[in-house]
Amino acid sequence: MIERESARVAEYLKAIEAADQQEAQEPPEPQLSGEQLREKLKKLKERLTKHEQLEDHLNESGESQVSLTDKDSRLMKTSRGSDVCYNVQTVVDSKHKLIAAYEVTNDGNDLGQLANMGKQGQEALDVKELTLLADGGYFDGNTIKECEDAGITTYLPIPQSAEAEKRGVFPAERFTYDEQRDLYICPQGEELTFRRFEMARKKVYRAYLTKACGQCPLRAQCTTSKTHGRRLRRWVHHPVLERLGERNRGQPELLKERKQLAEHPFGTIKRTMDQGYFLMKGMKKVTIETSLTVLAYNLKRVINIMGVAKMISSMQAATA
Repeated sequence: MIERESARVAEYLKAIEAADQQEAQEPPEPQLSGEQLREKLKKLKERLTKHEQLEDHLNESGESQVSLTDKDSRLMKTSRGSDVCYNVQTVVDSKHKLIAAYEVTNDGNDLGQLANMGKQGQEALDVKELTLLADGGYFDGNTIKECEDAGITTYLPIPQSAEAEKRGVFPAERFTYDEQRDLYICPQGEELTFRRFEMARKKVYRAYLTKACGQCPLRAQCTTSKTHGRRLRRWVHHPVLERLGERNRGQPELLKERKQLAEHPFGTIKRTMDQGYFLMKGMKKVTIETSLTVLAYNLKRVINIMGVAKMISSMQAATA
């Protein structure tokens, strides 16, 4: 935007110069005069200055974007495309579909939220062990390990990388890992041994390489590197993902059950209660608005489950 506005400033300067020359040589025609162009240029420069100030603010804060209508909101992908909004996280209990915990964030995706919401669910339900179902958008090795360490058993899809397929080489699944010797065996029977640690995406990996690729008849199917052989990386806490995979295979029905849990409250809130958007601005006010909506939703659920009389008597007994 700044580059585009700078280019337009240059265009206006040329147009002003041409207009001034034309006005000096002949009577003005029904088009923008030099004075009108100067006024447009003034407004454009003001916009340019404002955008440059916003760019400086982003550079200083480390943020990648800023909303001019609500400083706390962010541009996110939605079911309708993209919109400036907030990300509401919820923990829903499987028995009654009540919202046990919630949080409003301005993170553009759900990565990193799994352990945070799982621990809030533990606290709200007052339990030490919890089974947590989530969709693939929550998949992050570090947070899955954090859940496991906290006594939270997770079930969520493990995304399959298509990078190897795009490059036309063997996927990592074609290599067999020997846990006893800590090495991989390639489809040709050669060994990839541990060489070094590598850091990527806030995770530490063990890198495995081999020198056997030079004369291998399957080299073209295994690596695109001209100078090195095939390299594999294994997260240092990879057994956490292996255990997740075993749980998924053991109870695949739980991955389908997640939709019935998480989408139930949101469907009721958006459709039945007509709360598909926020009326307030700013993280604090939006969080308060969410709190009221969650309270109203939970009250509706409790009334449907228990009835008004039993709900009131239970509340009286709890406060007595």
